[in-house]
Amino acid sequence: MKVKKWGTVSLSAFLAVSAVLAGCAEGNGGEGKSGEPNAAQISKEVSFPLKEQIKLRMFAQKNPVVKKDYNEMKFFKDMEQKSNVKIEWSYGTATDTVEKMNLLFASNDLPDAFFGPYLMGTNDIVRYGSEGQIIPLEGMIDKYAPNIKALFEKRPEYKKYVTAPDGHIYTIPMISETLENTTPDTMFINKKWLDKLNLKMPTTTDELYEVLKAFRDQDPNGNGKKDEIPFSVLDMKNPIQGPLSLAGAFGKSFPSGNASFFHVENGKLTFAPLLPENKDFLVYMNKLYKEKLLDPELFTQNAQVYQAKQKSNPAIVGVHFVWSNSAIFGNATTDYVAVPPLKGPGGKAGWNRQGPNNTPHGFSITKENKYPEATLQWFDLIYDPKTSMEATWGPFGINLKEENGMFEILKAEGMSDLDFRYSESPGAQAPGAVLKETFDKMKQNEGGKEKADYIKMYQPFQPKEIFPRDVMLNKEDAEKAKQFAVDVTQSKGYLDQAIAKIISSDNPEGEWKAMVEQLKKYGIDQYTQMMQSYYDKLK
Repeated sequence: MKVKKWGTVSLSAFLAVSAVLAGCAEGNGGEGKSGEPNAAQISKEVSFPLKEQIKLRMFAQKNPVVKKDYNEMKFFKDMEQKSNVKIEWSYGTATDTVEKMNLLFASNDLPDAFFGPYLMGTNDIVRYGSEGQIIPLEGMIDKYAPNIKALFEKRPEYKKYVTAPDGHIYTIPMISETLENTTPDTMFINKKWLDKLNLKMPTTTDELYEVLKAFRDQDPNGNGKKDEIPFSVLDMKNPIQGPLSLAGAFGKSFPSGNASFFHVENGKLTFAPLLPENKDFLVYMNKLYKEKLLDPELFTQNAQVYQAKQKSNPAIVGVHFVWSNSAIFGNATTDYVAVPPLKGPGGKAGWNRQGPNNTPHGFSITKENKYPEATLQWFDLIYDPKTSMEATWGPFGINLKEENGMFEILKAEGMSDLDFRYSESPGAQAPGAVLKETFDKMKQNEGGKEKADYIKMYQPFQPKEIFPRDVMLNKEDAEKAKQFAVDVTQSKGYLDQAIAKIISSDNPEGEWKAMVEQLKKYGIDQYTQMMQSYYDKLK
């Protein structure tokens, strides 16, 4: 297997991240700093709100929709009022978080805590925990974390979920027990364009191809310009706004990174990009790209650019993938309607499915933290059931309403659901636990009802078996899996590069074969065999 130094980065990248972190370096809650309370005393007597304010540095990944600093949000203002803990934030984005995290650990320039899901996978947790860079939490939970203790007692499987092979708990999970996240992507088509051009809703991949050509050539938005983008996606691997579910039309699932790209059939794992059926899907996408039916900015655009295209007036996008109409436009009823799963050359249809939106990393505390007990109690506040709701959807009185024991997500005029959700809370980038008991008390708003309809439409076409989102490996195997992720599956890794070549090449089948050979050099057979052994144990 080709091996890289996982911590190797350019000097310019290191300096850039150092500059980002420098702004939150002052006021770290260490002992001996002027004006700071004594750390030992705080550790012994944790009672919120603290009599003397402490400051903690935290690193988080910000959703691209968020416009504010976290401390300007009502959710975090309320957290500070409850605790008298002041947070100094540094942030990553969807594209640079991995690099920034690697730099933080490689340089030992660690914050006091890492806030939010998706910052670390199980491989990172095992590695950084065993090396002492993030600390064990199990010894403090009973005394300082009543909400987390209650979660583990009610759902003992979640305690097992985050217990590392060495017996320690280095992270507390983010839990969301809802079916919504099992079907995060919806394929939409501009019905107004179909009607104007007297076209029917496509039912096959061939029919979609013909519709896209009409969108390209016949000026469906009526502005006399060749500005239409027949088919746009954020990127190839995005599980919500990417096109991988369309691969189901060619016979097999093509799950994205949260499922480690494993297709599961009769208990056997296969790395999805290697499947001949998924080669056919990529070749199909190549045809769309070469004939200017697929967005030429597919490999370079970010979420803001993608969303601006979706909202363009007049409309310029014919087909796109997104969570729901409400999420983007603020209304379920728009010119765009959901496309049922298409049949491919073999006459079959399929759609991706992923596991519940649970992840073992909701938060972690580092060895640099002088106030671990107070920090754990600060995080524990979020694991109160109602506070978890506020972290996820926004504060009560603004985004949420409670009436007669039922909860309702409110709607803002003139804002999309996404913009409203992220106006006063971190949303999907928050730790916490929202259990089924809470979801059962939620009144479905227009957006929730809309999404439920899409789930109902796609469920019959989803695979029965899927690879779990997170598997806790032992340290040796975690190191191997981490290296494979760095080399192959992470953003801008080999798989991104290979898929881009296949889609843009004049010889897509040749590029696919080259990808297969290179993946063998990366040790894909050994990696799959290793993960198969863990899947067998889970079963």
